Amino acid sequence: FQIMNELNEAGRLQYFKDTANELDFSSKVLDMIKELIRYNVSADMLKEVDYSHQSTQDKMHDVILIYEAFQKRTEALNIENFNMNQQLIEILQSGQVLNTIQDATIYIDGFHNFTESEIQLIVELSKHVKKVTILLLHLDVSQQPELFRKTNFVIERIRELTGNIKVTVIAEETHRAKTAGLVQLEARLLEDKPLTNYEGLSFIHAQNVNQEMTEVARQIEHLT
Repeated sequence: FQIMNELNEAGRLQYFKDTANELDFSSKVLDMIKELIRYNVSADMLKEVDYSHQSTQDKMHDVILIYEAFQKRTEALNIENFNMNQQLIEILQSGQVLNTIQDATIYIDGFHNFTESEIQLIVELSKHVKKVTILLLHLDVSQQPELFRKTNFVIERIRELTGNIKVTVIAEETHRAKTAGLVQLEARLLEDKPLTNYEGLSFIHAQNVNQEMTEVARQIEHLT
């Protein structure tokens, strides 16, 4: 909201100049910027697109201005990045020796769709850890492939980027947890029932995501 007002007062907005002072509208613009960040779409990439209509050109001119100003402001104030995946990718690509994860087996479960930045992180992780296992819901539905379109896309995209992916279909019931607390948590998660067994569970209090991740990493390193 403040960024849009500042740009508008400086006479730099074209398409959004009449709505820049509306709080609800600025929230929608922020949501759009978050999506651009999540999918690794930079302001420079938006500049390279050829917009045929003048109204679209004016709109994207404002979006790019707001996007760039937003990034500068968050960097200056050291505000948590909406796309931490890119930060993790850069750390992995920096060549630093990460002893904590070199022999790690990473399990990614509970998702059926990934953004491009998430897929890029998975691929980069696979270069630095012992093994990455992704659990995806899927059935052999050759007659109706659209039912698992997103799952198929994830599999094919990771295969495209790595060239080395093994797909194993597990048909029988599996038990992912070996401790009673985790088994109960999974069984009651959607039933709105209180837990009575906390074996294998731990709770972390953190002021932000960075502190939470740091504490989780510290505990993992302690266990290994």
